Amino acid sequence: MSFQATPTLLHLAVRSLLRNEALAVSGLQDLPVELFPPLFKEAFTHKRFVVLKAMVQVWPFPCLPLGGLMKMKASYLETLQIILDGINILLDQKVHPSSHKLRVLDLRAMHKDFWNVWAGDEAAAGSLEVKRKKKTQGRGARVVAKQSLKVFIDMCLKPRALDACMSYLLLWVEGRTGLLGCKKLKISTIALRNIVKVLEMLDLDYMEEVEVCCTWKLSTLASFAPYMGQMRSLRKFLLSHVCIPVPISLEEKGKLIDQFTSQFHNLEYLRELSLDSISFLEGQLDRLLRCLKVPLETLSITDCQLSESDLKSLTQCPGIRQLKHLDLSGVILTNIN
Repeated sequence: MSFQATPTLLHLAVRSLLRNEALAVSGLQDLPVELFPPLFKEAFTHKRFVVLKAMVQVWPFPCLPLGGLMKMKASYLETLQIILDGINILLDQKVHPSSHKLRVLDLRAMHKDFWNVWAGDEAAAGSLEVKRKKKTQGRGARVVAKQSLKVFIDMCLKPRALDACMSYLLLWVEGRTGLLGCKKLKISTIALRNIVKVLEMLDLDYMEEVEVCCTWKLSTLASFAPYMGQMRSLRKFLLSHVCIPVPISLEEKGKLIDQFTSQFHNLEYLRELSLDSISFLEGQLDRLLRCLKVPLETLSITDCQLSESDLKSLTQCPGIRQLKHLDLSGVILTNIN
């Protein structure tokens, strides 16, 4: 025989509210803060869209970690549309009431604990925003929020079309400069035009991790480089499989390499750099290392050809004197005296 757990008074109150959506919406302004997360979660689970849309507009916490409840998949498209409709109403308001606290809509697949902790613990519920503010303050006034609300996502750009939720989000963001922030970006497509279209919608100041794992030409990397230079909070950069087109003059090769390496002057928070199967590195490593703004903690150069001059650069560059991890596996040494 199985026994069901007795519902708590909190869950009974939530269920009672959702039986009458009109009453629930009209009472949101007076609703105790501790009821908001369980009520939102219940409305989300049972697709009570009228309540969800209204709750977004009076959300009492700095962050709404929606990604902890939903996945950016087609099955959640209708829910995402409702949430963004509520956000639209907030953005269109010229004057916000003093109770308005929402600053971040987080669509990343994290913060699931928020929905399980005691709803009345404002310190725990708002800790995500506190951490973000501390990180922002540590990086100076440069990354202070430019507007009253920010939407955060993680993105993976693939050869196939974006899924329905991501496509809708980008369409919704179009024309709203600085609204969308991305902290982790993975690129596995060579379609530069599509990549650039997405990058121009993002506030690149918030980017922390970038992984490029597809076969790019050196010219493609050079075209991507100016966007990388705008990622001033970038901490981790992984690049793999960049080839040099044949034929190409030494002058043109040098110009393209400089377009890429010069962007490292802007990356004052870069701590981890990984370069795998990069064909242009041989004899050129010094160009990259001398552009490092601050010392790295992790450097990985794998499956590449390096020359004696590259090894000298590794031993003499101030940017790697504080390394904690160094990986040179698969490196072929050439022109060694």
